[in-house]
Amino acid sequence: MAGVPIRFIHAADLHLDVPVYGLAEPPEHLRELLIDAPHLAAEGVFDAALLEDVDFVVLSGDVLHLDPLEPRSMVFLLQQFERLAEQHIMVYWNSGEADCLDNWPDTIALPSNVRLFSTYEVEVLTHRRGDTAIANLVGGGVHSQNRLAAVANRAEGGELPAIGVHHGESRSDALQQKSIVYWALGGEHQHADVGKSGGISAHHAGSPQGRNPSETGPHGFLLVEISADEEVHAQHISTDAIRWRTEKLVLEEDSKQTDFSRNIQERMRNLTTEAIGRALLVQWRLTGEGLLDDAFRRKGFEADLLAKLRKDFGFADSPIWTHALKREIPAKLPEEWSEEDSILGDFLRAVRERQQSNKPLDLAPLLADVMADDELKNTLLADHPGSRAAILREATVLGVDLLRGQASRY
Repeated sequence: MAGVPIRFIHAADLHLDVPVYGLAEPPEHLRELLIDAPHLAAEGVFDAALLEDVDFVVLSGDVLHLDPLEPRSMVFLLQQFERLAEQHIMVYWNSGEADCLDNWPDTIALPSNVRLFSTYEVEVLTHRRGDTAIANLVGGGVHSQNRLAAVANRAEGGELPAIGVHHGESRSDALQQKSIVYWALGGEHQHADVGKSGGISAHHAGSPQGRNPSETGPHGFLLVEISADEEVHAQHISTDAIRWRTEKLVLEEDSKQTDFSRNIQERMRNLTTEAIGRALLVQWRLTGEGLLDDAFRRKGFEADLLAKLRKDFGFADSPIWTHALKREIPAKLPEEWSEEDSILGDFLRAVRERQQSNKPLDLAPLLADVMADDELKNTLLADHPGSRAAILREATVLGVDLLRGQASRY
């Protein structure tokens, strides 16, 4: 027998009490927004629940930290729950790592429209539209093992469409089980359709607000519709008040500084549409043979460019703030540099030898007496190939800068 259409919002990893971070020098005019962005983005989720007239909202964990509890975020969350309660919209909240619901204060009552999953066992919560049961939400057991499999097994044999609610690891054969119509997953800050290759409906909603330069691109929530025949459509909708972007600009060997300035200004103007209603924080990665040209090596080039981009685009109503310019060493330096009978030549030949070797540098003896900072020591002793390669690239740029002199900086 066919069911009824169901419409709900799936959100996760709101982290209401974690401000946006990762700027070396936060500009004064954006500081308040950096603090408020998580609340503004989350408010967009609850606004959409009211606007779209959904049946319910699913929160798949890490909504806010409960130990310790931050009062401002707790008050904000209760206000949002009350807004939904006024429109008879239910909330189904499953624990994550930060918001183990056993830690919710006994003295603070949640509105009656909020239902919490057990933290000790997987359970089924039935959603009703009026007097009619229309869906089973299956989740919980944050303290138990193999929760994905337990959720899928708990949903077996039910007559209503089952929505699996889970926070954490999502690489499991359990996602392929047909007992779950839609998996509402949490624990990843980027939206991801993890069921795409298997033909199943399983999504990480991602955080409504990207927190740092590694969390680039749109952030928001999912509006999910399940048809009477259990066909699923999940639409990702952005609510981020601040969006991180990484833009790459390749400078060809014959690049002219005037052309480069025009290109980067045009690229910035192209971002203005995306910036409407939010701030963009942009990191530029500059690479290519053109970086070796004298025009791009002069002292102060990067500082002048950064100041101009900030002045031209960083103070608009929807600001685009360039927070970093990073030079990336070209894939191939001039061969004659490596052939020089000089300190630079010796240095670049040593770099090439190290690039061709898989052996990490043994810096421990050198660091024993001079590195009291554990974080810095761990960075320099990195044994991950990607980390070693990145550090070697940075060292090469610095070495060439120093050994070729100020006139040849790039």
